[in-house]
Amino acid sequence: MNIHHSTKSRLPRLAAALIIIASGMLLRAPAARACGDETGSTCGNDADDARYMLEQAVAAVQADEPQALKWFTEQSHGFRTEDLYVYCIGPDHVMAAHPDPKINGTDVTKTLIDANGYHFADEMLKGAQEGVVSNITYLWPRLDGYRPSVKHTMYTKVRDQICAVGYYE
Repeated sequence: MNIHHSTKSRLPRLAAALIIIASGMLLRAPAARACGDETGSTCGNDADDARYMLEQAVAAVQADEPQALKWFTEQSHGFRTEDLYVYCIGPDHVMAAHPDPKINGTDVTKTLIDANGYHFADEMLKGAQEGVVSNITYLWPRLDGYRPSVKHTMYTKVRDQICAVGYYE
């Protein structure tokens, strides 16, 4: 059963995460985790849930970038649930964190091309701005499948990373 949280219900957890960051503590407390099974809360697979996970990913990268990238790749600390997951592109255009080992560590200008030949990574690299969440839509297979599906992705720049969370139609 999926529990969909409204933006208002997420504000206390986001505020707690920001307090943890402001106090200089690492994001290892449950209040700073996103929404995976080990957190005790769940996300669905829609725009609100993707935005929430992206907000948590940004907070994690700001607090401890190497640890956050590890969590995203491992899909731990709530950064994977159903079809939602975080991925980040580094300043060298190399995938710094992705749950699929075939994509992790690759040059995204060569690997992030959808089924129609759309180089969506190029648009993300050009358009990502710190503090601004942008949206992009492309065809991409789910992690457990091969057939491309319509995917809507929200992305932003945080430190030297471009981090994103997408949801499927």
